[in-house]
Amino acid sequence: MALGGSSVNGQTTQVKSKISRSTVEGIGYSYLLIDSKALDGISAAQLADYAAMVTLIDIDVGNDTQVPNGSILSLFSETEDKSLNPASLSGGDLLLLRGLYKVPANVKASLQRSAMIHTMSEGLKNAERVDR
Repeated sequence: MALGGSSVNGQTTQVKSKISRSTVEGIGYSYLLIDSKALDGISAAQLADYAAMVTLIDIDVGNDTQVPNGSILSLFSETEDKSLNPASLSGGDLLLLRGLYKVPANVKASLQRSAMIHTMSEGLKNAERVDR
């Protein structure tokens, strides 16, 4: 399976800041090559969720990558029983995406990590309150 894409010319915005970027890149197109033999027992919805997660967080799920149980990122893990594969994005997957995309891009990486951890922790606390 291979993922790829290309970006197009940026869009200029009216940002009056020396910190924020005034050009935003957009994706012009993407493509997904799939080995049909790898899809045995996998639905189109599962594949779409997996592709979205891999592209949105820009991760390479290789053999050495530690993936939490239940995450859609474990969809292609070596398992005997395909019925144990996740059906869709997990709550943890959604928290990761929310944490990643809620963080401002114009701050230091250490502050971004801290903000991501805070956003994900708050999401876990709220989920625990709902479950009770």
